[in-house]
Amino acid sequence: MKTLKTFSITVFAVGIIFIVAARFRTEIIKVLSYSECDTPISYKLGELDPKFGLTKESVMTSIQDATGIWGKAYGKPLFVNSPKAVLTINFVYDERSALNTQIDQMQDQLDQKNGTLKEQINSYESDLAVFEKKLANFNARVDQINRSGGATPNEYKKLIAEQNEINTEGETLNIRARQLNLATNDFNSKVSDLNQNVTQFNETLTQKPEEGLYNGNDNTITIYFASNHGELIHTLAHEFGHALGMLHTDDAQSIMYPSTTSSLSVTTQDKQELGNVCRDQLFPVLWLKKFAIST
Repeated sequence: MKTLKTFSITVFAVGIIFIVAARFRTEIIKVLSYSECDTPISYKLGELDPKFGLTKESVMTSIQDATGIWGKAYGKPLFVNSPKAVLTINFVYDERSALNTQIDQMQDQLDQKNGTLKEQINSYESDLAVFEKKLANFNARVDQINRSGGATPNEYKKLIAEQNEINTEGETLNIRARQLNLATNDFNSKVSDLNQNVTQFNETLTQKPEEGLYNGNDNTITIYFASNHGELIHTLAHEFGHALGMLHTDDAQSIMYPSTTSSLSVTTQDKQELGNVCRDQLFPVLWLKKFAIST
């Protein structure tokens, strides 16, 4: 009862001050207000699976870049690194990470193979055009000779030699065409394999569509993918946003949009969510919270 009486008197006194000193209301509110974001949240790096191929230094830099996004938007640091922190960032390499790595490797191989295949096809088509022009000129010359009464023995001998040369070139081009067809079939087969892996990858991600996850129960941020630097920072910033208490947005360009992108710009919706989390409240509200907990 004594606590309740003291609290009531305090609230009454504050009310009197607001009524009597209306012109100082803004200053009084500022003095008697607080924000959940006044004290930075401490974090620390926990598990870093070596399969990611990342150094601790590079990861810490990425984390600082990610937390700095929210600090810049708010106007002061919202997170601070501390070995005694409860919020822990873990990099866990699981079956999703492995499949993602496999897909990236296959895509790189296909891109390289596709580039080589295109060069070979372009070279073949160029040589084929030269061959067809040579063949057309040869046939036109033979036709002209036939219409002129036929070739002399010496001309005939030269024509036969040129014909044999053209036939050899033609056969070589046919072999190259067959090889390119086989290479194209092999390429298409690998594309099919890649598509199957992507399908499997998407099915694996059905339960957790983001590349990271914030767990409020044990106060952890878990990162599953780190193949793209921009996406990694976006994912970290997204999960740190959840650690602040921010919710998802429906703006695809927002950091707090459910799906991961490489966008690192704080949108209007991001700022609204940040404002909701970090809005000013009067100290009496804080006292009331503490009173409710104590009773």
